[in-house]
Amino acid sequence: MASLRFQPGDTLPTAIGQRGDLAMTKFQIRENGKNGSVEVLDDRIIRVRKKRVGKKDIQTIPVRAISGVHHDRKTLRTDEVRLDVGSISYNWKVANAEEMVAALHEVMFKAQE
Repeated sequence: MASLRFQPGDTLPTAIGQRGDLAMTKFQIRENGKNGSVEVLDDRIIRVRKKRVGKKDIQTIPVRAISGVHHDRKTLRTDEVRLDVGSISYNWKVANAEEMVAALHEVMFKAQE
């Protein structure tokens, strides 16, 4: 099985894996001082945030519930991505934010068709 991790310099198609019959892209994030990951699937987003040793906070967000994605470019290596889901906003620091925003926009526009 091919590696599902996105490496710097990879193009988006090489970062896509398969989970069942859905295409998946995985990104490493930092949210409120905690490390985590975001998996972008065709119909949902899975957010995993590490809480304590052995504990994880897992949340599934339907793509149709997303109202907006914003990319805030910073001068350092990590840009900020804000995902708006109704009245809730998630702020993440992501090293490869442009690829993440592109993947989110792709699944959002695919869900609207």
